Amino acid sequence: MSVHYKFKSALEYSTLPVDGVNISVEDLKEAIIEQKKLSRSQPFDLIITNAETNQEYKDEKALIPKNSSLLVARVPIDPAQLKRPWNNHLKESTEILLANPANLMNVGTSAARTLLLASAAPG
Repeated sequence: MSVHYKFKSALEYSTLPVDGVNISVEDLKEAIIEQKKLSRSQPFDLIITNAETNQEYKDEKALIPKNSSLLVARVPIDPAQLKRPWNNHLKESTEILLANPANLMNVGTSAARTLLLASAAPG
């Protein structure tokens, strides 16, 4: 079976084959991106809404039944809001290094104190 979807600006629905009786929102988004060959050069998300009930599917694990008619909106994501697990530890690591004055090489005592005070400031 399949689900039928269209972007809000499209005139006609596209069909996406579905194995089984439903598809997760996450899998649907990936399939739409692949089928429509959407570029990932700029971060975006797809908002999926049931065309008949106007229910927006917000949970990526939610299941959409076969034969559903869906509206899709492509919305940009602010790059600052993206999760970056590879640099979550940077602030913590910097604070640990600055907490020990022995780690500050070639820095005068007053400069070291300034760095320590600046790193201890909130924000």
